[in-house]
Amino acid sequence: MITTNQKYRPSTLADVYGQEEAVSYFQAVGRRPQIAARNYTLLGPSGCGKTTLVRAFASGVACAGEDPLQSPNYMEFDSSSLRTEAQMDGMLPYIFSEVDGWKVVLFDEAHLLPVEVQKKLLKPLEDFVGQIFFFFATTEAEGMISPLVNRCLQFTLRSFSETELRAYLIEVLGKETVVCSDKFVRLATFLSGGLVRNLLNQIDLLKVMGEEEYLASQSRLPSAVQNYFLGKGSGPIEDLCRFPFVIVRDGLDRFFRNEIIRDKKYFRTGEIGKIYVNYLRFKSLVKTDQDFYSVLHLWKESFEGSLKDGSHG
Repeated sequence: MITTNQKYRPSTLADVYGQEEAVSYFQAVGRRPQIAARNYTLLGPSGCGKTTLVRAFASGVACAGEDPLQSPNYMEFDSSSLRTEAQMDGMLPYIFSEVDGWKVVLFDEAHLLPVEVQKKLLKPLEDFVGQIFFFFATTEAEGMISPLVNRCLQFTLRSFSETELRAYLIEVLGKETVVCSDKFVRLATFLSGGLVRNLLNQIDLLKVMGEEEYLASQSRLPSAVQNYFLGKGSGPIEDLCRFPFVIVRDGLDRFFRNEIIRDKKYFRTGEIGKIYVNYLRFKSLVKTDQDFYSVLHLWKESFEGSLKDGSHG
């Protein structure tokens, strides 16, 4: 059984939700590929549609409307797997081999390419004049070396507003003939963190759990946050990993704000104040969605003793 995300993943540029600037440009490229730039970087948060956009473009310009993943005219690399110069040297002839018609090559999570591996691409990208489009999708522009970025035309993909997500969720619920309350719509929109992928995941949860259980389980976020960081109960990290990282982050910020309001003097002088200062320090280390929970682990470990002794009140 396919997920709601898989079912509604766009296969053509016309189906891509939002991202109007990028969609309009790449539709124009599809009409006149011979005169278009060949190298692109796509920057945006995880789940905003970078990979989907490239596959939709490839389907139209290089794969005759077919699934790019089944076509020799499309190549997609998990950049974390290309770790050495020797690996890249071995891949370059394959990457730059020409096919009948156009070809599209995507380096997903391009910031994970080591610097020396990125450098291996500089001269080939600059000198190549064949029928290949190159895409570097990333959540971290600073992880890519400037000479590589400078060889590319950059597009920044955005997360979506609450109004946009709400409208899209209602549209998909209608297509799926799923009956639910406005409370679900509001909560699912909030929990999406501005990303369509997270939004559609909420529909799958609703189908499996039913609305009553779904609403009850999602309302446990504040207690999960409190348990994990103030040592009340076991508070396993899994309780938090069910939620988008932006929701956990905002939940923690809200929790600490409430503590400040409740007792400003104790907050300044008590253990909770010290924990908050360290929370801010560790939060500043977060650079990507993926390392958020690793940073939280480090933060909790740094205060493990004080969390166990109950001195936070």
